[in-house]
Amino acid sequence: MMQETLAIIGISPGNSYFTEKRLQWLLETTLQAYARVVLFIPDIPAIHTYKGLGYNDVKARRKAMLGGNAIRNKIQRIFADADVDNERVDIPQWEHICKSELFAPSHEYITELYTTNI
Repeated sequence: MMQETLAIIGISPGNSYFTEKRLQWLLETTLQAYARVVLFIPDIPAIHTYKGLGYNDVKARRKAMLGGNAIRNKIQRIFADADVDNERVDIPQWEHICKSELFAPSHEYITELYTTNI
């Protein structure tokens, strides 16, 4: 029985767990149980992770964005090749999230905490 709820799945760029086969299984299984699925691909936030690992700004951004694009490409192949109802799947773009009125104050607060406690 499908619940009229939403499933949110975080898919980290660079995480080898998220193979195309595993993503397909994850999507198919989740869509059997939930009315809608949101796939969060935190490529923009991953920039900070790569910077924390020692990459400079340019390399961190490049690595995070390439990782995010690789995941999106896998998902598009799944939509094209498998019987996955992509009309019920949302993949928000972080550029839009970052511009949200709800996100901006929290981001500023966390950034301030980070810069004052390095």
